[in-house]
Amino acid sequence: MPLQDYQAFAATLGLPEDMLPDMAGILLEQLPEQWRLLQHSVSSHDHVGTFQHAHSYKGSVGSLTDGPLWQLARTLESTGRQQGEWPEIEALLAQMVLLHQQFMAEMRQLADGTLR
Repeated sequence: MPLQDYQAFAATLGLPEDMLPDMAGILLEQLPEQWRLLQHSVSSHDHVGTFQHAHSYKGSVGSLTDGPLWQLARTLESTGRQQGEWPEIEALLAQMVLLHQQFMAEMRQLADGTLR
């Protein structure tokens, strides 16, 4: 089951369904670098970088979901901004790994028209 009903979510934002493949394609271009930068900031224990990269990542995924991945990114952003403890920040990122992978797979399917 997909992480999100992307067609319904797009409709709540006023986006035409035929824009979903293009939006997914843009996310496929943007997210790998954003994810890499976020992971690097966390592994470097860089609060400012973690906040900034979580904010960018959250904004990108938020264009097509408000589900668990977006919610974790929002929490990670807030925790980084508040200079939270690194074990908590690392645990948040660890929770995001499988969701990120599933989201990316779903974006590939949206882009090629195979996600229903």
